[in-house]
Amino acid sequence: MIIKSAKNLQTKIIPIVIIAGLLSLFFSVSSLMVQKEKSLTSLQNAIETGDVTVLQQLLTSEDSKLEMTKENVERFLTHLDTLPKDKDSLLEAVSQGTNHPLLSISTQKKWLFFEAYEFAVQPIYIDFDIEDEYVKEIEIVGVGKLKVDGESVIRSVPLMPGNYKLISKHETDYQGEFLKSTSVNAIPLLAKENNVMPLTISTDYIFIYTNSVDSSLIVNGQATDITISESPQKVHGLPSDGRIMIAIEKEFPWGTITSEEVSVDRRNVQIYLNLENDKVKKDVSEVANTFVRSWLKSVETNDISNIENTSFIVHNQLQERLEEIRNEAIGTLNSVYFYEIYIFVMHPVQVNMYPFPKQKEYYEAGVGIKETYENGIENIIELRFYYDMAQNKWLLYEYFDYNG
Repeated sequence: MIIKSAKNLQTKIIPIVIIAGLLSLFFSVSSLMVQKEKSLTSLQNAIETGDVTVLQQLLTSEDSKLEMTKENVERFLTHLDTLPKDKDSLLEAVSQGTNHPLLSISTQKKWLFFEAYEFAVQPIYIDFDIEDEYVKEIEIVGVGKLKVDGESVIRSVPLMPGNYKLISKHETDYQGEFLKSTSVNAIPLLAKENNVMPLTISTDYIFIYTNSVDSSLIVNGQATDITISESPQKVHGLPSDGRIMIAIEKEFPWGTITSEEVSVDRRNVQIYLNLENDKVKKDVSEVANTFVRSWLKSVETNDISNIENTSFIVHNQLQERLEEIRNEAIGTLNSVYFYEIYIFVMHPVQVNMYPFPKQKEYYEAGVGIKETYENGIENIIELRFYYDMAQNKWLLYEYFDYNG
């Protein structure tokens, strides 16, 4: 009887266990089926409430190198709060289970027969276009550093869409090593194909235009190792926002001359160096006076053999002028009046026009004079001197008669 009762009990329990198992399986399947749709709602709620913990559980990335850290998720939420249109369009896409530029929504198989949503953030990549050789390193704050070793383009690691602070390290002749910071919005709107966003990294620079090359650059009153060897010259490491003042300085045979300071408030900066100083004016005046005295004597004696401070270039011209004076019978040269002295760098075309001796630089001084003869005739003459580097003196190379 006892054995029979046990068998009857076993017969009754087995169906109950089977039914319980089937019910459990049914509820599990139902739960999985409902869970797929609930995940959309959970994601919506987490985005709306800014629930970082839930988003860390729900979100993945299309690039496995981008981890859903607390900092990355917070950056993502900050971006959505900063751009409400992106947030609204993302919530709309999530409610419909469709893709969005910020988030890829796909269906994945689970337990062979069932499906679940996968929410993968679409990362942004920055292609840094390195514009010059002075850029040495780029730091994406909170992410990492990129060394620059001659590359023209460097790609960042995958980034969570959002705002990033960038610090670039530069090294130039003027400033040595210095840092430059900026911020960038790494967002789909600014990205191109494959979510790659181009960004140029360059060192501050200006163009210096000047009338005097081979001059030393002075920044905020301090000498530098930079030489302005051409015009214009591109100089890196100098900001153009008005923070600095620059000047140039050059050593001439008649002394060192420094230009006036110029505010660097634009990219193209012009610096004019006045080549005149008291010494060169005195030197040119003395040379011109000595020449004029000898010229007066030459006119009086009809002989230019003893004329002073002249180059061989002008001898024939003076001889011809002397013959003109004699043939015109305009009388004795009574006086010479100085009315102008000027100094300037000689143009290359002038160097080609005259047989000057070869030298590194050419300088010209002009002296205007007025000749008065006894019969009342007046001639306006320009005496043009060049500085002979070998002899270290000014020599006349042209006697130009404006009346001739």
